[in-house]
Amino acid sequence: MSEVVREDAKSTTLHVRRAPRLIEPGTVTVGKDETRGFWLTLAVPVDAVPGTYQGAFEVRTKSGGLLTLPVMVEVLPFTLPEPDIRFGMMMDYAFYELDNPGWSAEEKRILAKRGEEIYRDFRTHGMNVAYPHSHFFYRTDDKGRPVLEGLKAALESYRSQGFSGPFVWYLGHLLHTAKPQHPGSILLYDEAVAVRRLRALLSELERLCREKGVAKERVLIQVVDEPDRRDKMRTKVGETLNGIVREMGFRTLITRPWPKMDVICTGDPDNDAEADRLRKTAHEWWIYPNGALTGQNLSYTRYVFGFGAWRWGVNGVVPWTYQMSQGSNGNPFTVLDGPEVMVAYPGAAGPLSTPVWETIRDGINDYRYIQTLRGLIARAKSRGDGRGVRVERELERLKKSLGAGPTEAEGNYGAWPPGSFDEVRGRIIALIRELR
Repeated sequence: MSEVVREDAKSTTLHVRRAPRLIEPGTVTVGKDETRGFWLTLAVPVDAVPGTYQGAFEVRTKSGGLLTLPVMVEVLPFTLPEPDIRFGMMMDYAFYELDNPGWSAEEKRILAKRGEEIYRDFRTHGMNVAYPHSHFFYRTDDKGRPVLEGLKAALESYRSQGFSGPFVWYLGHLLHTAKPQHPGSILLYDEAVAVRRLRALLSELERLCREKGVAKERVLIQVVDEPDRRDKMRTKVGETLNGIVREMGFRTLITRPWPKMDVICTGDPDNDAEADRLRKTAHEWWIYPNGALTGQNLSYTRYVFGFGAWRWGVNGVVPWTYQMSQGSNGNPFTVLDGPEVMVAYPGAAGPLSTPVWETIRDGINDYRYIQTLRGLIARAKSRGDGRGVRVERELERLKKSLGAGPTEAEGNYGAWPPGSFDEVRGRIIALIRELR
């Protein structure tokens, strides 16, 4: 497995390194003079009695020696709420293969099962947005209707897994509005065909929403990705097709600052002033911090999903992408041996996690602790409890003292070295205890 360290555009050279990012389950042998990191995930039942739990791990040597390592876990007397902003993985491929012809019924059953495992894993990591990618080419059945088996399965899993945020569908490839070097390229765009297809696709989507019990108002449609100001054709296309999306009663999303959109999704802001400006641009402002998924700076990964999202006041965090291997960096015919973007890997018993994926969960939980405190402040103030105002001021002081955030560059922590996150979370928990 490899990941890009840097890119030399002039010589079209990618500098890569090995990416030891898989968290392996089961028994692991550690040799003499080796150092290995181990991740422990504890699932605490909602009805667990609060308090301190103690236990121990046993480490055995090959010669029969035994080392006992004590462990202590504190269960707090409250449950973290469902996030009140949007968290997801932009353009996932969880059910993508269901639209490919040639699979047997049993193979399709397995593909659907794997997709459900991925969406369930999204939920356990705090995700509340489903954001599937369309197929790369448009296909119809023998009745002339678009083939959308992947979309159908994604809607079903979205409903059954209880996603609380919106369902976003990117369908640029089916309309030939994708970037020039991608399948579904804008270079093959035909407006009459695109308009006819878009109406057919949205009509079928509306039917599937009724069938699966998903409210139309919860669906966002993305028809073009990152239209550049210099790319006048895709800008015009976006205006035309988004008008049809609105006319047919769906909400709109675009990955650029853009007027008259329900949601704009941009990169993460460079500073607080830029965050203030972007917050005022649309009804909802989301970010796609793609560098959070490369794993070169896990402080950045945790920050943008938690304390950074809170600091900037974003309405959503949805980086690209959860799983995409060969061809993910552009032309699929020239980067077949290039790096992959994988925050979890396919496994026979469900997704295999990585430090990046677990760090994302930490970041979302950081945000949920802040949300818990804000809820307690609001309730205290509503009942005239003076502690509410005092703790609110303390929280604002904390927010203003966060210092420079980390960047995606390796080792660039700003005011957020790895150990600082639990320290700040501890201060939030102390304020929660005070109000409870």
